[in-house]
Amino acid sequence: MKEAKTVVVEPTTQRLNSLNAQLGNPNLITTSTTPTTTSLEVRFPRNVVAYFEFTDPRLADRVARALTHAIELCGGGNQDPFWSRELVPGAVG
Repeated sequence: MKEAKTVVVEPTTQRLNSLNAQLGNPNLITTSTTPTTTSLEVRFPRNVVAYFEFTDPRLADRVARALTHAIELCGGGNQDPFWSRELVPGAVG
């Protein structure tokens, strides 16, 4: 967990649409998932991301807070003094 930089929680449809745009397919849009899910992303250096899907958004938030705490205890997280979680959409903390 020391290598982790941020934890982000967002609707899965938002994550998929962002991913499609990054891959050069901005016209490929996901409007819904069945069941409705929430993505939890743990972002690491070099664009490595671990994804976890939850059907309960409250549980996703709870796990994100626990992961953020674990990252901080291990000395990880973004160490930039000018970085703010408020500037990263979906960042937990």
